[in-house]
Amino acid sequence: MTNIKLTIEYHGLPYCGWQYQKNEKTVQGEIEKAIFKFSGEKKTIQGAGRTDAGVHAIGQCANFELEKKFDDYQILSGINFHLGTEKIRITKVESVDNEFNARFTAKNKIYNYQVFNSLAPSVIEDDFSIHIRQPLDLEAMQDAIKLFIGKHDFSSFRAHGCQANKPLRTIDDASIDIKGNKIIFVFKAQSFLYQQIRIMVGSLLEVGLKNKNIKIYLSDPAGSSLYNYIENGELKGEGNSITEGIGSSRVTANFAEAKIDGAFSIEDKE
Repeated sequence: MTNIKLTIEYHGLPYCGWQYQKNEKTVQGEIEKAIFKFSGEKKTIQGAGRTDAGVHAIGQCANFELEKKFDDYQILSGINFHLGTEKIRITKVESVDNEFNARFTAKNKIYNYQVFNSLAPSVIEDDFSIHIRQPLDLEAMQDAIKLFIGKHDFSSFRAHGCQANKPLRTIDDASIDIKGNKIIFVFKAQSFLYQQIRIMVGSLLEVGLKNKNIKIYLSDPAGSSLYNYIENGELKGEGNSITEGIGSSRVTANFAEAKIDGAFSIEDKE
């Protein structure tokens, strides 16, 4: 029995997210079908993170145990062959020790959320960025995004249906990169709540559009609560219309022994 680590790239729009769902097309489900066709073994793969519907990846990571003996190239080419025309590709295969688990050995994840800010939309960027034609106040958004850093109760920034037991999360870093007309929101943490990235970005865009002005942002010394007050009360952010349902995040998985540049970063625990 060999523990196999996969590095995976996919275009998320055709899929109902990463996680297997009965009667729905998912990234995990399509890879598991390809593994079975290639090896004859029915396997459940463990993903490093469960991306939502429409979210892309340039370095997602997963692992599974294979009973038959194949070299890394045979596994890579075999799975990719049986993926056929699916918008999913295995970019790297590694044999790893039995203790390795793509989910539980993760150190952190980094998500990028891209906005194309221009009067005219971009045909090239359409699948990867949300288009906003109105001017955005970059300075205000850069000030606001720093307020997410630290350990907070992010109850106001998770969607209905979130299955996490606790809303506490620690954001290790949050920043905004500017590349021409592209505004890239970058968040780094060990884990995120359901649709937390989209809701945080939606709230930041409200600030950038000057729809909401932050008056005070409070976090108690223990870091157990997060409050974002605006002109007309508390900014909840849930179901924000700007980012709701738009798959403009890009994902990359990184591990300590195989770093890959990109948005969604995952590293082994020390």
